[in-house]
Amino acid sequence: MGEQEIAEGAVRMAVSDAAAERSEQLAVTGVLLAGQGADELATAAVAGAVAKDAAVAGVAEVAAGAEEVGKGKAAVVAGEAMQARAGQ
Repeated sequence: MGEQEIAEGAVRMAVSDAAAERSEQLAVTGVLLAGQGADELATAAVAGAVAKDAAVAGVAEVAAGAEEVGKGKAAVVAGEAMQARAGQ
């Protein structure tokens, strides 16, 4: 082999070593990001469940409020009917 071929081989080995090191760094970063993504997914699932529970509770409160309004209107109508009969 000539000196130029030896130099080219040394450069290729250095580039290969650098690429291998960068690949390892990227693999570690990938694992860390995957863990972070899993944590965020779990947090999102809990937040979704909390939001669903809050929505269900809100609907129940609206329904209870509507029931009370309905009772109040029924009482007003009944009172008006009693007043009308008493006035006859």
